[in-house]
Amino acid sequence: MKKLVTLFVCTGFFSAVSASNILPKPPADSTPVAKKYHYQVFKQANNSFGYDIYSGPKKMIHQETVPGQTGNTGFTTAAAATKVAGLVVSKLQQNIFPPTVSTEELKQLHVL
Repeated sequence: MKKLVTLFVCTGFFSAVSASNILPKPPADSTPVAKKYHYQVFKQANNSFGYDIYSGPKKMIHQETVPGQTGNTGFTTAAAATKVAGLVVSKLQQNIFPPTVSTEELKQLHVL
């Protein structure tokens, strides 16, 4: 009978320990979650193009002009806006923030 009582006590103890917070658990934020970025190119009223950058469903960047350039001129083609938007998304995925675009990068992409 003593053995049976001891067995029930031990079983109850180990069940309580496993169900409680006595044993350490990894923090909820220990595994980084990669954000999903994407872009959408749009045509503007002046027949130029721009792009929006999204993090999931949330719009992060609304770019109507060629970044890093003076004035308020949009991209002349959808292809040019697509190239730069792709570069910006690439920088965001590499955790480069802010994802600035230099004149040299625009030249390398043949946007300028």
